[in-house]
Amino acid sequence: MTIMTKHLEAPHHQVEGGATQDAPGLRIVVPAESELIVHGLEESLRPYSSRVQLLDPEEPTDAADADIALFDCFSDAEPGGVFTGRLPPHRLARRTVAYSWHTQQPLVEWALENGFAGYVSKALPIRDLVSALEALPSEDDGPEPGSPAPRHCEATVRLGGTDDIHLTPREAEALALVCSGRTNHEIATHMHISPNSLKSYIRAAYRKIGATTRSQAVLWGIRHGLRAEV
Repeated sequence: MTIMTKHLEAPHHQVEGGATQDAPGLRIVVPAESELIVHGLEESLRPYSSRVQLLDPEEPTDAADADIALFDCFSDAEPGGVFTGRLPPHRLARRTVAYSWHTQQPLVEWALENGFAGYVSKALPIRDLVSALEALPSEDDGPEPGSPAPRHCEATVRLGGTDDIHLTPREAEALALVCSGRTNHEIATHMHISPNSLKSYIRAAYRKIGATTRSQAVLWGIRHGLRAEV
């Protein structure tokens, strides 16, 4: 996967006579990145200067000065392949887009659930990156990363005493609610997801903990101190 956003819109605006014109140029900033990455982006974006302006990350700017911030929320994996999501310490721009080499589905879900307006891969060709940023909605309808603090802080959840078991936040939440005695209907309503999506999370969690029945999952949860936040 190379890009996922909450909404996608056409990157051009229709004008009189059926013609199209480019959307106004975007001002983007790439904070917390190496000089090499920033320089490479600057050079690559030169042919698209009428559409995208890269602001100097060293220059102090107000968040309102930049339309989009590209922020690497998954720069590296911990030993054992566990990813810990990073949030910017404060608002960086009007919208913040996750920008990473790592595009596993749970990581994308974590970013979108925690206020990022989209998720783009650093491997994306530059013209596709520009088009993807132009396709973002003009206003983000979710919380801005870093304010307020999100409920989940990690892309995968390591449960106490289970060094080799890592659940995504959704899998861990579903399993905890199962262990609390709730029905599937109650859990799906609580998590604001469809029954089929819930079944997928539960199946994945059962597979990881080695359970084949609900009672086995509940016993496993009791042994490992799994509790639901309700």
